[in-house]
Amino acid sequence: MHETEGPLDISGNALQANQMTSNPRFASRAMIGQFVSGLDLEKERPSMWTRWRSKHRTILIAMCAVAGLATITNLVTAVVFRYKYGAKGGYEGGLFRGDCAFASRLNLGLHIAINAISTMLLAASNLCMQLLMAPTRSMIDKAHAQQRWLDIGIPGFHNFRHVTLKKRVVWVILALSSLPLHFLYNSVVYKTQPAMLYQAYVVTPEFLTGAAPNATEARQTFYSRANRTMYALSAGYHPRMMEMSLQGFPDDFNHCHLTDCQSANDVIYGQNTIKLSAAECQKPSTWKRDPAIIKDWNIYGWKIDYCLDAQTTNASRGCAVKYSFPLLLSVCVTGICKFLCIIYTAHVYSAVDDDDMPLMNLGDAIQSLLRRTDDATMDRCLQGKAAIRNKEPKFWLNFNPEPWKPHPSRWFGSASRKRWYMTAIPFALYIASGIAMLGFSTWNSLQRYGDFWHSLSIGIGDVDQSTFAILGLNIGYQARNRYILILFANFWQFFTSMLYIQSNALLTAMCVESEWQSYSLSRKSLRVFSPKGLQRSTYFVSVPLKYGLSLQAASVFFHWMISQSVFLIEAESVHPANLRVNNSAPLLGSSPKGIIIIIAAGLFTMAMFLLAAAQKHVGNLPAGATCSAVVSAACHRPKEDKEAYLFPVQWGEVPEEARNVRCTNFIKVEPPQAQANDPVVGHCCFTTASSVTLPRNEKLYQ
Repeated sequence: MHETEGPLDISGNALQANQMTSNPRFASRAMIGQFVSGLDLEKERPSMWTRWRSKHRTILIAMCAVAGLATITNLVTAVVFRYKYGAKGGYEGGLFRGDCAFASRLNLGLHIAINAISTMLLAASNLCMQLLMAPTRSMIDKAHAQQRWLDIGIPGFHNFRHVTLKKRVVWVILALSSLPLHFLYNSVVYKTQPAMLYQAYVVTPEFLTGAAPNATEARQTFYSRANRTMYALSAGYHPRMMEMSLQGFPDDFNHCHLTDCQSANDVIYGQNTIKLSAAECQKPSTWKRDPAIIKDWNIYGWKIDYCLDAQTTNASRGCAVKYSFPLLLSVCVTGICKFLCIIYTAHVYSAVDDDDMPLMNLGDAIQSLLRRTDDATMDRCLQGKAAIRNKEPKFWLNFNPEPWKPHPSRWFGSASRKRWYMTAIPFALYIASGIAMLGFSTWNSLQRYGDFWHSLSIGIGDVDQSTFAILGLNIGYQARNRYILILFANFWQFFTSMLYIQSNALLTAMCVESEWQSYSLSRKSLRVFSPKGLQRSTYFVSVPLKYGLSLQAASVFFHWMISQSVFLIEAESVHPANLRVNNSAPLLGSSPKGIIIIIAAGLFTMAMFLLAAAQKHVGNLPAGATCSAVVSAACHRPKEDKEAYLFPVQWGEVPEEARNVRCTNFIKVEPPQAQANDPVVGHCCFTTASSVTLPRNEKLYQ
């Protein structure tokens, strides 16, 4: 056994140094055997953490475990909620009722858990969908034979018609089952807000001196006037007026000036006060600009001199956190569907041969095409994706040598214009919609509170009467309105997920191209799905961890922030004395401060993408790392370099003496014979050749 001090040298110098092998120009098992005996390069390497987590069986098991954990969590939650907290009419159940501050914290914590679980489930689902759409070697051979190309290492829809029918069905189920998670999950748990009932009476001046009024007559007198001037206090809802004694009330009320009375919470939406002879001011901004008009304030013809205001301490104990059992049940069914699809995918890919192994990464494709080259793409070593996109199918018929011309590019050009448009336009609409929502919310605050800056004082996720909305719905149809408001509030969750998918695809295209270009700078080991020999696998997907984790964290942040910025709220009309709920109505709540943060974060994310796209590629390979035909054309190695897929490789011009015979699957192809006055035609490819050089400007290559 030969022993060495220090790490194994796999550089070009080591490849040149060994003259004892049958072919010293290329890496081989025999050459490595001179340094390390007993090394089986075809066997997967031992399980260290960075290698263990990249093995395809481990990844499949991890997907199943994540999906199973999320599904079981949802099912257990549904059972516990249903039998411990009940479900009124089979629809909703109360998790908590009491202190509003605690209710807000509980609601916040539950939504953090919801977004964490949904992120886990969607991440496993998206990875499974990418795995289903990943091409296999047999798919690539079939597509190239038909003069078509497939996507490699990037999520997308391009490969859909090339995969089997079963994979397409599973992919569609995974895609459709994501919709309930986007549209329903964040509305499974919601908070209710108390709105104090009030009663209106007309009394004589003797009431202020302690006289006992007739409650029935006082109430009827008021509504006899009101019914002549308006249909009802609120459309579709006529609260039953209760008999009560007003004896002793003057001692409980505070005298306040009209301006103070109007500045307090109005009677329709108020929570902290009970008001006598007060009514909602339709446009607070009007009287705040000109307080003098308050002197003419009247209610149904009765002039108001001043207000009597009584504080109530029960309002802060009237909040509740509820859950919707039908929505939770829908989420559970969705999770089960996803789990079964992921189990099926793991079963299909748990034991496959080389031709059916999904080529998830760029390294997987290079490994496969170096191990067995593809005759359909011979003599096109300088062809890039632009040639295929613009000249298809002429690309497949072009065998003429081409001159090398340096083509410096930026990350921006790594993705097609279509992909940029599909990302940039939704991003712009996302920001514009946020600005419109912010304008609507602040306009509501201005109209109801009379102060523009009041909207900015509302905390993230907090409920405020000035930002309620019903989107023009008839408040009488509560069941229908609830689902409409749920869909509207969660549409932004769906929009965010679609943006994440497009952004991930765009970032993946740029990162794959960057990895592709790096192979022309130095000799590198292939990063593959299941590493063998001197191959490597430091991260599973095509996006480096520093980008992938950042994008995933941004997605979680946006989903959670949206759940705290646009949300379903239920306003409950409660009696101020005993907090008994009389009725409730679903409303749309919003947080202007949260919307501002979302807009700022969206603009920041766009800026980061543009900065990343402005980076220059430092390599010299033809652009098109995600195109199977371009990758295949660059993998026509010399025939003697048959074990290149196991070793570090570099792309470049192969020395003339090393390319006497190029490799095909069926015949030996001699390089073109140059005539006396003809330039020598070179060849570029991935190889382990000890002396690889960059292509020379204007030299012909094939």
